[in-house]
Amino acid sequence: MSARGFVVRPRVRFLVCLTALAALVGCSGLGTLHPVKGTAKTADGQALKEGWKIHFSPDGWKPAVQVDITGKVKASGEYEMETTSGTSTRAGVPAGKYKVYVSTLVAAGKADVGKLADPSGLKGQAVINKKYENPADSDMKVTVPGGPFDLSFGK
Repeated sequence: MSARGFVVRPRVRFLVCLTALAALVGCSGLGTLHPVKGTAKTADGQALKEGWKIHFSPDGWKPAVQVDITGKVKASGEYEMETTSGTSTRAGVPAGKYKVYVSTLVAAGKADVGKLADPSGLKGQAVINKKYENPADSDMKVTVPGGPFDLSFGK
């Protein structure tokens, strides 16, 4: 008997611990995430600069849970993909085939970094083919696991 006058059975204690462990690990339904990184360039080999965002959109399949798979391009043109489900963001991408497209962000250093912006406002940024800015138009595809993915968004 415990100090409060009731007994915590070993089986109940085990179930409580198991539930707590599941909550800590997370039940995102994403399964295994594979690291995906590479460089993003124009057709002439210039690195895309900070201010671009890479998106992976499931191609011909639907994930078990709602996900947003993105990677922000660094000043060097390098990117690393992350998967967000609900409020949880983890490095990597679930296995599958994806269409690849890009969007632009407000120039780095501004208070509203992360909001979509008009590409013409990103001075000094490499120009890409407009078809890569829409998942319906993009013909670029990748399969995960795989990589590194060196992506060319040229004309």
